[in-house]
Amino acid sequence: PISNVRTLSADFAMDEEDAAAQADDGQEAVIHSYVMGMLTNFKTLPLDRIHNMLKMFVTDPPYTKKIQELSAILDKLVAAEKLDLQDGNYTVKAA
Repeated sequence: PISNVRTLSADFAMDEEDAAAQADDGQEAVIHSYVMGMLTNFKTLPLDRIHNMLKMFVTDPPYTKKIQELSAILDKLVAAEKLDLQDGNYTVKAA
């Protein structure tokens, strides 16, 4: 009956959300790797420069984050004590 259709579509929607979250985790790992590499080479970079470099260099999968989303990812890395943020510039946290 119709109630089964609603349940099925709700399950499908949840599966799509789970898949999107998993895909996002994969991209966050790629972004993390690129950011650590960039900051190892350039020592210090502002958010907009990191964002523009990711748009140029991350192609598989393509980088599609908005700058606000990147800021949230970098904030997680600061909270995890992998990066420092000072005066709007990110650096790799000293060991």
